[in-house]
Amino acid sequence: MEGSFKLSSRRPLTADEFSLMLESMLQRWGLDIKSLGDVVVGSVVPSLNGIIREAFASYQLKVNFMGEDFPPPIPILYKNPEEVGMDRLANAIACKELYGTPGVVVDFGTAITFDVISPEGEYLGGIIAPGVELSLQGLFSATARLPRVDIDIPKELIGRSTREAIRSGVVFGTVGLVEGLLERLREELGQAVVVFTGGMGEFFAGQIRSSCIVDPYLTLEGLRLAWEKSGQR
Repeated sequence: MEGSFKLSSRRPLTADEFSLMLESMLQRWGLDIKSLGDVVVGSVVPSLNGIIREAFASYQLKVNFMGEDFPPPIPILYKNPEEVGMDRLANAIACKELYGTPGVVVDFGTAITFDVISPEGEYLGGIIAPGVELSLQGLFSATARLPRVDIDIPKELIGRSTREAIRSGVVFGTVGLVEGLLERLREELGQAVVVFTGGMGEFFAGQIRSSCIVDPYLTLEGLRLAWEKSGQR
């Protein structure tokens, strides 16, 4: 992998703005956008899909959306398969192909998602819980006097100040949530490979008592593998 970068999807972008930002980011690795080959996207923000297609079309590049232009190469046992985000399916595909099954992927993003892959390699479903930032926002918005804190490893469980107490509650509360849900999943699945990904995956992997694999590029690897398996390259 040459590298990765993140762009915010929270503010509206025009195709021209997206193109300029993309060009700038690629230049970090000495890459010219016109030299790109396959462009594969797993979108969970449908309002951006047309903008992304238009931006790449200006460089005569076709964008391939998983779920629209080619199907995700994994059986989906969700009651309504269309409800599953492409990022979650990409994580499941990468876990299945790279680390084996049965598997559980824990993605630490805006939400904390658990995605479960059966021993047969099927996407079984998952669990969605509030992420760290959402938990903090809930505290601050509901309680005006609580101070904002940075997330770091608490020095002790019992906070001796309000900031320390919030930090302990959010960090160790998340650890307890993850460990508790993983334990319940093991009761249903038996032993399974556990993969952490997302922005805070490595941070929380250091706090969890059970063993896990950390792969910050799991979603991107899943999209690559899905595209290779599609046979459209």
